[in-house]
Amino acid sequence: HGSQIQIVAIPKIPVGSIVARSRRECRLLVELSTLFHERDVTLNMLREEVQNYDIRQKVAEIDPESPTASQEYHQAVVMATKSFSGIAYDIQLNVDKQVELLETILHENERFMDAREANASGQSAASDSCIAMIEDAIEEIDQLTKHLKEGRDFYNVVIPKLEQLKQQVGDASVRLTVERCEYEDKAQDSEDRRRQELEDARMAASLADNNNSSNNNSNNQNANAAGGRAHSPRGDVIPSNARSQPGVVNVSHAEPQVRVDDEKVASLVAMDFDPDKVVAALRKYDNNVEQALNELLS
Repeated sequence: HGSQIQIVAIPKIPVGSIVARSRRECRLLVELSTLFHERDVTLNMLREEVQNYDIRQKVAEIDPESPTASQEYHQAVVMATKSFSGIAYDIQLNVDKQVELLETILHENERFMDAREANASGQSAASDSCIAMIEDAIEEIDQLTKHLKEGRDFYNVVIPKLEQLKQQVGDASVRLTVERCEYEDKAQDSEDRRRQELEDARMAASLADNNNSSNNNSNNQNANAAGGRAHSPRGDVIPSNARSQPGVVNVSHAEPQVRVDDEKVASLVAMDFDPDKVVAALRKYDNNVEQALNELLS
């Protein structure tokens, strides 16, 4: 501590009082030495705890896709801090005790030096012995002060590392939370888009069925209106120009072709289906949009 001892003139003090003060200083030094030993043991424990604690493994065990990932990361940080808080508190308490004890020792040393100087003339032999003890005590104090400084330096190195580790875990927690939120937003957007496409497809199919029903009703009316047209003996319709020629009957042997509804084709092509596949599916299912849509989606 390098404190200078000021000598002031005080009344003479008996030698027994000087010896008693010297013994008290010795007891205080023993207590200080015990505190240093306890501090070293505690620091070694803290060093082992820091080396053995693996927070990366605890963070890796957390599922970033879990809804409670943020709470789990925060809990990991809290548990890491708590695992060292007890030892850190013991070290701080030990340091505080050392400071108080050192102040007491220095105060006793000042009083002892004052008493020794006041009794130097008649107590030379006792004073020399006490001087030797005090010098030894001062040397011990310097040595213990050096150890205390080393302990404080180690403590000052460990605490920033723990704070840095806490910050890193916090940053990882925030980053993973942001990524999870973005993933959930994308998944929700994809689901909404898929639902909208299905809804549009159903609406288009409903509209197409309505148009198909209207066309069928119109065709039936036209067929009823043309009920007087002539038919061949096999049931084929005879064109009007053929009937106008006596003795000539035209018979069609080709397979009837389904005419594909252009509006239905357009509605399905708008869903990004291949136009050729759309036409084939509508022709296959006689312009039934729902069956054609199932065919295209399969």
